[in-house]
Amino acid sequence: MTTASQTLSTMVEALPLEVQEGAVEQFRTVIADIMDDYNWDKSFKSTSASLEAFASNVRKMEKKAFDETRL
Repeated sequence: MTTASQTLSTMVEALPLEVQEGAVEQFRTVIADIMDDYNWDKSFKSTSASLEAFASNVRKMEKKAFDETRL
């Protein structure tokens, strides 16, 4: 068990028994939000290099005049 999880466990155990479940449920919600944010950031970081390369290639392309017949 990590120090952080030990701290969290100690904090919950310090609560009266009748409120411990409610506290744990609130922690679950907060931790789920943190995990969503972490996964989003991780996903964004892994794709940002690809997006930057794509944007760079687009900028290098020869700019063509608008051709409404190609719509």
